[in-house]
Amino acid sequence: MRWQFCASIKNFENGKTPSYTTEDFAKADRRLNAVYAAALKTVADRVPEGITTDGIRRTQKGWLIYRNAWVRFAALRYPAVSSRSIKTWLTLERIGTINAIPLDLKHDEWGPPTQSCDQ
Repeated sequence: MRWQFCASIKNFENGKTPSYTTEDFAKADRRLNAVYAAALKTVADRVPEGITTDGIRRTQKGWLIYRNAWVRFAALRYPAVSSRSIKTWLTLERIGTINAIPLDLKHDEWGPPTQSCDQ
């Protein structure tokens, strides 16, 4: 997540900021809820080693804190970008993250992150 944060800051500083409508956020939020529920169900049905429904729930709660902190930060640093756009952008990112969870792999088969802020 750190490299994503760094890449996002670089993009924002270069004027590449998100722009979404209220309807975009509503669609993204509905999609996130569906993807999240599907991940919970998959884990409950198949519990791969190292991944639990409790872990997914805790991570989602942590992500909500992260999202809200980003919204507060962006309001100060990028006041021309609406909080709705920031929330939508982060929600779309979260959907991608959840979809990327290798629910069919064991925890010890996951690789380390391959990028850092310096890359």
